[in-house]
Amino acid sequence: LHAAQASRTTSAIVVNDLEVNLRHLPRRIEELVRQALKLIEQNSRLQGAYDHLRSLRGIAARSAVQLLGELLVLPGDMEVRQWVAHAGLDVRHYSSGRSVSERPRISKVGNKHIRRAL
Repeated sequence: LHAAQASRTTSAIVVNDLEVNLRHLPRRIEELVRQALKLIEQNSRLQGAYDHLRSLRGIAARSAVQLLGELLVLPGDMEVRQWVAHAGLDVRHYSSGRSVSERPRISKVGNKHIRRAL
């Protein structure tokens, strides 16, 4: 929308259409979450994983649905370190020579969708 509004060649009709679609996105997202929750209720494996995620502090329905979509496609034999690395939550140490070192930070190399949901 910002790019369309900044461009002199974008017609007002296109800008208006973008604005209308953006206003409707929250409702669409809520409807998709509702439909996903209906599917989860119908499958015991999904329901168990969903309940497990919801038992964690800070994980609400929308986050749990997003995490299910990202985590259930992973192999079941992954170890904890592999899960952490896949999510990009592992620690990245930075050092340059002997005198320059920064505080350790998360690597952010892994799946950005998992980090966003968390």
